[in-house]
Amino acid sequence: MRLLLRTLAIVSCACMCVLGSQQGHAADSEPGFDISADLVSRYVWRGLDYTNAPCLQPSIEYSNSGFFIGAWGATTLSNSAQATDEIDVYTGYKFSLGDAGTLGVIVTDYYFPNLGVGRGFGDFSDGSGAHVIEAGLQFDGEELPFWLHGFVNFWNDSDNSVYVEAGYNVEVSETELSLFIGGTLGGDTGFYGTPDAALINIGVKGEKTIAITDSFSLPVYCSMIGNPNEDILRMVFGMTLTGE
Repeated sequence: MRLLLRTLAIVSCACMCVLGSQQGHAADSEPGFDISADLVSRYVWRGLDYTNAPCLQPSIEYSNSGFFIGAWGATTLSNSAQATDEIDVYTGYKFSLGDAGTLGVIVTDYYFPNLGVGRGFGDFSDGSGAHVIEAGLQFDGEELPFWLHGFVNFWNDSDNSVYVEAGYNVEVSETELSLFIGGTLGGDTGFYGTPDAALINIGVKGEKTIAITDSFSLPVYCSMIGNPNEDILRMVFGMTLTGE
């Protein structure tokens, strides 16, 4: 049953990709680089807590007429032996669906430099290498501020772990709120912390820009994230520094 569900998820992603390429066109974007860094109180990803400590998350991305390529990192501000650093390299393409929104196709290479011994960056072996590679589809609505994202690991994960997330954006008192819910089909390797299908990421994120001076503002956000599978609730605060 699990294999069937994963196969259906992959086939559905492929169909959506073809549909987007036939009916849509490249999302409009000016060519250029975006550089930013987030400082967060802890690193929680898809309901999983990777660092019980503050974390610096730099990123750089180049985009041009729907195409994008970039890198994202996480450096734990802790000397703990359990601290996890991460470097992700990704690329993809975003199709415009007009007023309906956009459909993006993305491939991400996850690399954890301080996990394991003797697994250097060049070790791309399937089964024991230093990289996990994932493919995803991301629909982001425009008229209806709804999103639906799906991802599947296709390299160095024998379970081909699947994660699906849906969410809705709303503005309340000049604060952008995002409501989200995400789950996994599970797997024997426990990539998402469970061998069974489960909800692992439910919560709300609020974002607001705070004026520091007349010429400088600081985007900040706060998230309340619940993981029903772990029966735990976490709070995350973050701020973003950007430059172009």
